[in-house]
Amino acid sequence: MSAGPARVAHLDLRDRDAAEAADLVAELLHTSQDLELLLVVDTAAAVVRHRAAFEALDTSRQVSRLLCLVAGRPPAAPAAPGADPAVLRLPSNIQR
Repeated sequence: MSAGPARVAHLDLRDRDAAEAADLVAELLHTSQDLELLLVVDTAAAVVRHRAAFEALDTSRQVSRLLCLVAGRPPAAPAAPGADPAVLRLPSNIQR
């Protein structure tokens, strides 16, 4: 007998600063909620700043499959001449 379809947990990081995003992830990881499948919604302007939150999810080993939906326009080029634009670097265990 099948256990039925897995439930998808949802985490919305839009409109959160880096500390709030990390706190939300910490709270989520300390619940009894099944996190095997996780949908994270974020904005293009903030996803790079939320790196610590994503790293916490990755290292927790509680999430088997993660889909991150990034919405919005990418941030503008850096204001300082010669400054590098923000780049999201994926861990080696995350496939593109």
